Amino acid sequence: MTDSTRAAIVTGANSGLGLECARALLATDPSWHVVLAVHDPQRGAAAEQRLGAEQRCTSCSWTWHHFNGYLGSKDSGIIRHHC
Repeated sequence: MTDSTRAAIVTGANSGLGLECARALLATDPSWHVVLAVHDPQRGAAAEQRLGAEQRCTSCSWTWHHFNGYLGSKDSGIIRHHC
């Protein structure tokens, strides 16, 4: 990633709407790096391959309790964007 890279965390990104949201972000602008937050690391790796943007995707096995307290913080610095 470079200084001009924007990052997004997409939950449920190994299938369905999450995968399509990740695909849309990657297609919109090459400055996006997408973190695919998934429950199953193998399915996350498969989603990276399906998206064909392995250099611009990272899959992580996360659950909602990882986000508790952080996303609700006024100082989190995260802009919530819904696809």
